Amino acid sequence: MKEALFYNRTEDNLVICQICHHKCKIKPDKLGICQVRKNIDGKLYLMVYEHLVSASMDPIEKKPLFNFYPGFSTLSVATCGCNMRCTHCQNHSISQCSWEENKLLSQKVSPEKLVQTCLDKNCRIISYTYTEPTIFYEYALDTMTCGQEQG
Repeated sequence: MKEALFYNRTEDNLVICQICHHKCKIKPDKLGICQVRKNIDGKLYLMVYEHLVSASMDPIEKKPLFNFYPGFSTLSVATCGCNMRCTHCQNHSISQCSWEENKLLSQKVSPEKLVQTCLDKNCRIISYTYTEPTIFYEYALDTMTCGQEQG
């Protein structure tokens, strides 16, 4: 769990999440539409920080970036949670589960460990995918920062 970066507090202990277009007004001890951002004592927290429900090595050609580093692999990662409810989502089992279900399904992976995994496997790319990646923005940002520092 990590305090979210983008939210506003109100006088009545609500938080207004600013990470997506829904701008959820979240009451104390409740979750936003994504099911992974929670108001705890007037602060917004990302409940799935460091909790991956999916991690796999994929060829870059599998992504919509197939002309970006052709022939290279990408480490594709996701937490649960999504701010959309697409009717035919192929990843609904992970994107639509709550953070409480995520605890049972996930593996805890720090940003540093994720970057080290890439380095160990000679992988230059991490893809934030399978769910709507802005939902786990703080984790992605910390991972990108660590990856930049590690080259």
